[in-house]
Amino acid sequence: MILFPQLVDLKLSLYAVQIGLILTHPPNTMLQMSKLLNTRDEWKNKATERAAELRELRKTQKRHLKKIAELKRNNCQLEQLVEAKKTLPSSISQP
Repeated sequence: MILFPQLVDLKLSLYAVQIGLILTHPPNTMLQMSKLLNTRDEWKNKATERAAELRELRKTQKRHLKKIAELKRNNCQLEQLVEAKKTLPSSISQP
């Protein structure tokens, strides 16, 4: 026989708080399935967008590298042409 049931309840609740048994939401509850699906869809959409951005970045980078290589080739050809023109007049004037 318990004389003061309120005190027993109070002691039990204090003990439960001390050991961390009090949860923020009632036990045996699940998140709604719609929330789970929405978060999964959001994550999937973000991942898809990120992949598309990375793919476009790689394509752009590849195009830029091709353009740089072409410009370097053109520059090299022009430098050779300038060197050839520098040596040509001096060889003509000497004979």
